[in-house]
Amino acid sequence: VLLLIMCQVSGNMFMDVIVISYLQLHFRYKIPSVTSQTARRVFKTATKTCSEQDKAMVAKYLSHSTATADNHYRMLQPDMVCQAKKLIATLAGDSAHFNRRQPSEQRIIAYIDKQGWESNVPNGVKLFNEWKPSGKEDHVMDSQQIQKLVKSQKWKGLHITDIEGKGKGVLATRTFQPGEVICDYHGSIVTAKKGKEIHQETSEEETGYVFFYTNKKGKPMAIDAHSSSCDCHPGKQTFGRMINHLRTFNLRPRLFTLQKDEEEKDVILLIATKAIKVNEELSFDYGVDCRSFGGEGSGISWL
Repeated sequence: VLLLIMCQVSGNMFMDVIVISYLQLHFRYKIPSVTSQTARRVFKTATKTCSEQDKAMVAKYLSHSTATADNHYRMLQPDMVCQAKKLIATLAGDSAHFNRRQPSEQRIIAYIDKQGWESNVPNGVKLFNEWKPSGKEDHVMDSQQIQKLVKSQKWKGLHITDIEGKGKGVLATRTFQPGEVICDYHGSIVTAKKGKEIHQETSEEETGYVFFYTNKKGKPMAIDAHSSSCDCHPGKQTFGRMINHLRTFNLRPRLFTLQKDEEEKDVILLIATKAIKVNEELSFDYGVDCRSFGGEGSGISWL
């Protein structure tokens, strides 16, 4: 939709190339054609709850006249361009309500009903059956849904059980799509030095519960999850610490930051690398030689 609008407010050769690519994508994936009028109605509806300033900004970007658009772009300041881009990307769905965690069928239907749409109302059941993770992975922590799950630790679709030859492990109780957030590796965040001390002082049965990583400032850190429950969720068994190591893994850890009480907190999310079936064991590559797990993972490549 955004490409269609861009093509209609510019007449240069570069945009002509985009038009051709746009048409090729529609043909390849059998996507229904969208008129400019439909696109504008969609974005106009999406700004219903926005401020008057934001509504005006979107309206200018959706201008029909090339002359008006050119005049508007000449007056734009860099910060205004960035604000408008972020706003339109949000309206287009880059930070979708259910972007990296599949909701229940009931939640999808309830969300659609809440919008108050009178025409072109999507089918909730169809959306549930055809749901795929959306938006860029870099923006996962922008999702309020993921933030709430990290804070509450109420991850659904997971079950801790005995795994033959491994002890405890985690099974999927529903299907998961590639790119979907499964859970986080939860525990107390400490320095890598402290993590090594905890590892050395911990019994052999509990040695796999310290996750070493390098934060975004380049400082070696660790997540201490050797206790069966953490201070912030007393009495609650978290899932991430119980997921076993496997070289043929189906999950991939990735470092994100979460704004909490005006401070940034490191969060390691475990993301599905492939489609996961019901009763399939969840696993990720610890990134270290498990026979000598003592902090070698502080420079693991997948972070």
